[in-house]
Amino acid sequence: MQRFVQFLRERWVSIPPGSFYAVLTHSGSRNFISKLFYGEGEYDYQLLSNKIGNYYGMSAMNDLDGKEVTNGILEVKADGDWTIEIKRVSGVCEKELSGTGDYISGLISFASARHTVTLTHDGSRNFIVKILKENGGKHDYELLANKIGEYSGETVANLKSGSKYYVSVIADGNWTISIS
Repeated sequence: MQRFVQFLRERWVSIPPGSFYAVLTHSGSRNFISKLFYGEGEYDYQLLSNKIGNYYGMSAMNDLDGKEVTNGILEVKADGDWTIEIKRVSGVCEKELSGTGDYISGLISFASARHTVTLTHDGSRNFIVKILKENGGKHDYELLANKIGEYSGETVANLKSGSKYYVSVIADGNWTISIS
């Protein structure tokens, strides 16, 4: 299996085909905005971060449509030190997840198409949860939650049986996800 990790401090970026995510850090007090421009079109970019202050988190890179990036340009606006590390989505993940803050899981295999998902969040800001198809495009996902503040609820994920998926979480608090 090919392993890909790219640590970014330069402008030019090349990424092989597949599913990737960014691990981001920022030590500053103002905006930390980072974008990866990957094509020639007006909207051919992936917003990696738009945070204020110190930050550590992960961001799914599904806008790339699983395609190779050979001419990517990284744009970073920050008032402090920052790092961006691009990693391939890998590893195996259980169907019970918990954590704090932004997160990308390992891969989950599904034998059937429909699953009940129970979610909780104790934060005060955005709680966005997506389940994304491995090597899928920007529209190959199910939105499981898009709430502000504390949340506790259930939803149904409609997935393709036999496919692998990973979970993307954007949160400012503690969260749990249970897929059955």
